Order: sequence, then structure tokens, then C-alpha cells
Amino acid sequence: MPYTYSFVLVCALLTLHSILDVCAFPASNGHELSSGAIRESSNHEWLSCFNRETHPGIRSVDLTECRGALRKLILEPDFTRNLPFSRHGRVAIKIPKGWKQGECTIFVSCGNDYDTDTFTYADIAHIAANIINTCIIDMPDTEYGGLAGIGRIGSFYVAVGKTGWQQQLLGIENRNRSAAVAA
Repeated sequence: MPYTYSFVLVCALLTLHSILDVCAFPASNGHELSSGAIRESSNHEWLSCFNRETHPGIRSVDLTECRGALRKLILEPDFTRNLPFSRHGRVAIKIPKGWKQGECTIFVSCGNDYDTDTFTYADIAHIAANIINTCIIDMPDTEYGGLAGIGRIGSFYVAVGKTGWQQQLLGIENRNRSAAVAA
């Protein structure tokens, strides 16, 4: 029993170290560590950085605040445990679920009302770190944040950006769902 607990603790600490390393110190080898995190947790490999053309009215984020939001995410109980996520709170962790520091928000959500997928808070943190690295650290002139897929179903995503813009994004989701129901 103590051996199992120690093993889990070591795994959690190694995961935490790699996330903080990506966020605090950009990898000198490009995106190898960050993009690897997406491959490990998702079959849907996509990442999109926000820009003024695709998200009018978007404002830049503060890297220090985004690192603080990531630290809050890392403090979630059961950080490395596979958990179900869904808009249905009775069967899973209710989404959208977010972590905020200052005016930077990290959140996980789904593009519809019916899917449920299973992943860890560590998966969310790895993907958020990848977004921070790719869309904020590596793009100093356009530090707006971005979106990336998570999970195996294809409808879940992680987003990092200025507080308030997620309401725009959720509004787009709601319009898309309404259009699908009407069709």
C-alpha cells in the first residue's frame, strides 16, 4: 500500500514539474514537450491561437496572470485521476469549468450538451501550458490566448484567454446548438 501511494505521488510531482517547466521557461526545442502532452491525452490534435480577425474585440492577456490561473488548476483535488466531464453535473464534473487569476481564465468546455468524456486535470493543465507556450510566449505581438482539443470524442476543448471573452465563445456554442436543433 505505501509503495502504491509513493508511486502515485512521484507521478503527480513529475507531471506538475513538466507543466510548470513549460509555462515558466519556454522549451528551447520548439513545442516538443507541449505538443507531446496533447498527443498523450487526446486523439484530436488541434490548437488555434486567437487573433483579431477570428475573434473581434479580443484583448491581450498577461502571461503572469495566466501562469497564476494554471497554478490554481494544478491545485485541483484528484489532479492525476481520470474523471468524467460533461454539461450534465449529475453524471460528471459540470462544465464549463474554469480557473481565473487576475484577468486570465483557463477553462474546459464542450461544443454540445450531450457528450461526456474522461480525462484528468493534468491533461487540462498540459494543454493549457501548450496554449500559453504557443499562443502567448511564442507570439509576443499577439498575446491573446487560444483553444486546443482535449479528449477522445472531439467536442471538448481547453481555452486560455482574457476574462470575459469566454462568454463570447459560449455564446457562439449556444447559437450553434440552437441552429442544430432547428435544422
